Amino acid sequence: MSSCLSFTSLALLMVLSACGGGGGGGSESTQADTPFSKTYIASAAAGEVLNYTFNSVNRTYSYQVVRSAYSIATGTTGSGTLAANGDGSWSPSESPGSKVYAVSNGGVVGGIKISLGGVNREVPVYGIADPLTKVTDFAGTYNYVSLQCAVKNNGVFTGCDTAYGTLVISAFDVLNGTYQMCVKGYPAAAVNCSSTVNGTISASDVSGLWKFTNNATNRDSYLMIHADSNGQRVGLLDFDDFGGHGFGQAMLAQLAGVTASQIKGTYVYQATLPNEANQKSGTFRFDDVSFTTRTDLFFQLNRPWDGIAKVGANGYAIFTDGGAYAYRNPGVASGYYELGIKRSY
Repeated sequence: MSSCLSFTSLALLMVLSACGGGGGGGSESTQADTPFSKTYIASAAAGEVLNYTFNSVNRTYSYQVVRSAYSIATGTTGSGTLAANGDGSWSPSESPGSKVYAVSNGGVVGGIKISLGGVNREVPVYGIADPLTKVTDFAGTYNYVSLQCAVKNNGVFTGCDTAYGTLVISAFDVLNGTYQMCVKGYPAAAVNCSSTVNGTISASDVSGLWKFTNNATNRDSYLMIHADSNGQRVGLLDFDDFGGHGFGQAMLAQLAGVTASQIKGTYVYQATLPNEANQKSGTFRFDDVSFTTRTDLFFQLNRPWDGIAKVGANGYAIFTDGGAYAYRNPGVASGYYELGIKRSY
């Protein structure tokens, strides 16, 4: 039997309609309050692949460019210090208006300042720990939410669109595979694709970073996927594909239903705001007693298919059992795209 649950706040109203669902809630985010150091493979939303190191023991962070859509030299680095915030997140010294939160066996969300087109821009970043090194370990069907810009826009996110849909990855062997991206659809749930993109997956020279090659353009984007603490595969696409996928990023989550109890908790997020030098960052909570900083939202979980949440009239989100989420809403702005991690339950 399905169930529906309403969440109300003190200052704002959010109604969460939960119908259908999967397993129990994860415990990944409860580890993050113990100091640790971890290096993640990460994607900056403008189209850069990074190694991002979070160190709450020494209260420092650093990053190194691995791939760049903007011809930033491989090996370019940045670093700084972390200042603790009262909400459990950290503020990086390079971009103190943003928030960083990391989970040792999960993901990291935050923002970096990086030179794009000769101007230092604040760009949202999401990274994953311990990426998988065999295609056979991550073949399957995924939901995705994406930010895709037709041209390089130097991190101001104008002329961009956001999308959602499904991605099917098939393995030839441990180092090679194929993909089919179904935009705004999932045929197995009788939701037709508005368009499809096909391509190949092959190993790059960086362990755990995969070439994601569009058959139509023969251009390489990059894929990274890991298994979260509950075994669900969660990943990122870093787009660098003029005339095809465009430039930007997508979050992937292995297709599975979610329940209201799984997404209940406090989240740290980073988002794109078109035409803004500094990007939006903060925390919010989904709960039956605490307030949320979000505007009025109506969530329908597992609509139009498992693992996707319909948000109001135009928004869609994906939530994972381990605490990662992504949200797009062209009703906020044409390129509004948000990434986050659950901090606590």
